[in-house]
Amino acid sequence: MSTTTISFVHRISTFLPLRNSFIFTLALMFLFSTTTSFRQSCNSKLSVEKNHYSKTIGEDGATFTMILKNKESNTTSFKLSSFRPGNSCGISSNQNTDSDMEFVIAILDMDGSPLANNEVILEPGEKGKFKVEIFSLPGAPIGERTCVEIRANSDECNNNTIKTLLKVLVPDPSQG
Repeated sequence: MSTTTISFVHRISTFLPLRNSFIFTLALMFLFSTTTSFRQSCNSKLSVEKNHYSKTIGEDGATFTMILKNKESNTTSFKLSSFRPGNSCGISSNQNTDSDMEFVIAILDMDGSPLANNEVILEPGEKGKFKVEIFSLPGAPIGERTCVEIRANSDECNNNTIKTLLKVLVPDPSQG
């Protein structure tokens, strides 16, 4: 408990009779300790099934099966998004893929339908699966690895973002 909290509790407790002060102090200490523990640190994990983080984009695009595991003690809602980090496969940029005209990235349920609000809700210890489909458009870099970062963000986890990096290659059609 912080010294500010202790000081606040002490100031309030001086206004109460001694016996009630002790009970009131304990109640306030409990209140302050439980309100800070409602937020989680998010040790949840986002990965690709069978560790297939890299694929070549074919005529039907590239499909990744993602696994999101809720390692928290509470039911957690994760908002999913995709980003394309600059021109390299680093994670330093926050270029949103919605403005990127070289690739189409879809986050889908396992049946191939768009996820409602791009959201997955998982019980404690539960694993959820979803698909990420990546299609190249004319103008996509041919013969180069391009990275797409998939993010799972949760308000319940102090807005901690869980990330994983997917790599795709657009093959050169002249190379057969």
